[in-house]
Amino acid sequence: MNDNKRENYELYSFIEMKRLKLGETVIGLKIKRHKEKIKIIVIIFLLSISWFLAYYFYFILKTKIVFSHFFYIPIILACLWWKKKGLIVPLFLAGLLFIFPFLLELNVFSINNIDNFIRAFLLLFIGIIVSILREQISKTEKNLEESEEKYRTILENIKEGYFEVDLKGNFTFFNDSFCKILGYPSNELIGNNFSQFVDKELKQIIFNQYNKIYKSKVELGLMQFELMKNNRERVFIENSIYLRYDSEGKGVGFCGIARDITEMKKVGQKLKD
Repeated sequence: MNDNKRENYELYSFIEMKRLKLGETVIGLKIKRHKEKIKIIVIIFLLSISWFLAYYFYFILKTKIVFSHFFYIPIILACLWWKKKGLIVPLFLAGLLFIFPFLLELNVFSINNIDNFIRAFLLLFIGIIVSILREQISKTEKNLEESEEKYRTILENIKEGYFEVDLKGNFTFFNDSFCKILGYPSNELIGNNFSQFVDKELKQIIFNQYNKIYKSKVELGLMQFELMKNNRERVFIENSIYLRYDSEGKGVGFCGIARDITEMKKVGQKLKD
């Protein structure tokens, strides 16, 4: 009866998790569309200011020199947000430097207009450089996401339990196998301290081992201990512990591989008997 309840609970948890993920996906799409609309509004606003500046210098001040430094703002933003598609913005702004002189019946291709050619070239050049850099950053981010997804997929499919804790001993990440070994659902493990799942004696042993690893920076070999699962069933665990580092080489937590060796212990006991 308890096994049936357990299976029903796990099935309900799985369905609930899928439902939440679907809801998060729909919300994420709505937020993405909303952000895209805001970006378009911002670029249109900045282009309007740029158009007004060009009009003001050519038609009001009657000068052949336009204050084009402001043009770089919409160019950089557009190329960062939309990469190569954002190049339409520097093309538009470069065009302003020639459209207004043409409307004023000035000789667009005269030697006196060489400054506008230089400014137009710089606008396009900056746009191209920013879009190329953004493309490279996007590819790097995509590769990192794919590597992380591959890493997580491997962890979710191995039989051994994998877990990560911070320096205080709070669980920050683990795979499904680790939950099955301990007999606890993920929502009861994540964010909680390991001390909640072991007795006082074992807590001190584990603390001493982790403290030793942190100070020596040396990984711990196979460590065996017995604990009680959520269903009050005793289980023998064999695990190895490693210190986790951040990008600066500073220890930020621990990770480990856990394996259920209960059956192996039982077989060994029978052979002794």
